[in-house]
Amino acid sequence: ALSFGESIKIASINWAPFYGKELKKDGVVSEIAREALNRSGHSLVFEYMPWKRAMKKTAKGKKFHGLFGCWYSKEREKNYIYSKQTMLDGSPHFIAGINSRVNITKVSDLKGLTIGIVRGYATSEKVKELFKAKKTKKWEVSKMHQLFSLIEKKKVDVVLENQFVAQDIFKKKFPGKNYNFKKVGSDFFNGRLFMCWSKKYPGIQKIADDFDKNLKIMKTDGSLEKIKKEFNF
Repeated sequence: ALSFGESIKIASINWAPFYGKELKKDGVVSEIAREALNRSGHSLVFEYMPWKRAMKKTAKGKKFHGLFGCWYSKEREKNYIYSKQTMLDGSPHFIAGINSRVNITKVSDLKGLTIGIVRGYATSEKVKELFKAKKTKKWEVSKMHQLFSLIEKKKVDVVLENQFVAQDIFKKKFPGKNYNFKKVGSDFFNGRLFMCWSKKYPGIQKIADDFDKNLKIMKTDGSLEKIKKEFNF
């Protein structure tokens, strides 16, 4: 390790239970990133803000080295270097009631269904096309917890959210109630969580390369699994 390290500044949103300021050690994904950077002598500092602002500020490359918890998208590549290694899978899942017969393995399985979704939530191009063609109905809400009652009242067939996030929101909102929902498929894009490094930040390529090298080793030496276990992932 280096005798001196940089304080790596990351812009992020709160996205429990993956990462956020109310979570132990900023959450499981943060701890994975922290370990990968620590191995090169760096420390990690988070600043939490709305997503649009985080993207804008990181792109400038002045204060922030990176943007945390990115899904891959082509247009983001003009401002960011995507890590080659991913941290965890934050894919959006199709979630239904525990007794639902719905099973989504291909896009056509969604035809005729009503999908509950939080306004502004990112979906795959394929799901966007279904909405546009009106082959699938969209029911929008402003808060994720509102989607659970839509499933219970059979107003929607499935809702779109990562299963860990859905469980976390449910537990906080309805303490003592049973989580009677299950994952019945995943949206059709790569929802793994990348680090997005600011292309404009001086000397960023070396930090990005070290991060990838260390994270790759962590996946083989058992330390990534150990962190996941510590956070019950």
